[in-house]
Amino acid sequence: MEAQNPEAGAEANETQEAIHDDQNPMEVLKATAEQLGVKDIHIFSEKELQSIIDQRVTQAIKTREERLRKQQEIEKMKEKGQYEQLLREERRAALEDLRAAHLQAKGLPADFAELVNLDDLLDHSLTEAKDKLLSKIDTIATKLNEIIEQKVTEKLKSMEQGTFTSPESQTPTLPKDPHEAIKQIFQQARR
Repeated sequence: MEAQNPEAGAEANETQEAIHDDQNPMEVLKATAEQLGVKDIHIFSEKELQSIIDQRVTQAIKTREERLRKQQEIEKMKEKGQYEQLLREERRAALEDLRAAHLQAKGLPADFAELVNLDDLLDHSLTEAKDKLLSKIDTIATKLNEIIEQKVTEKLKSMEQGTFTSPESQTPTLPKDPHEAIKQIFQQARR
């Protein structure tokens, strides 16, 4: 057995570092991350990071402007006494979004939104309205699943009805007259 030379190990590390120096630093980082067990990694360049930051800042500015605009509308409506109307409109928008999201989560088509009336929920607090809305959608989903299950069961029964023969249908019916019955049995035995 050969004893390993510590200088040979250091020389190998320098060679490996020299190999990495020739590569794109992004690729070296990705390779190192993969060696460490990190999967699905994406390393952003400085331009990409700046672009993401710019997008987020722009979105934050838009959101702030929208909030300021809404606050100004609230102030104007308070002056005019229409603040309650604004609250109802905002509650309706929030409930419509929740209704669409919950219908989608339950796997129901968006057309079912017409089955859930929001008008009677607008007079309640948002929390109460949300609970009642979710309850209505759950009821619809449950009832729909029951109906579907019932229809599938009925269809399966109707399909199975003709596929299996009952023991009664295998034996031929005999006439009620005993003489005729015996005659028929002998005729079947000859076949």
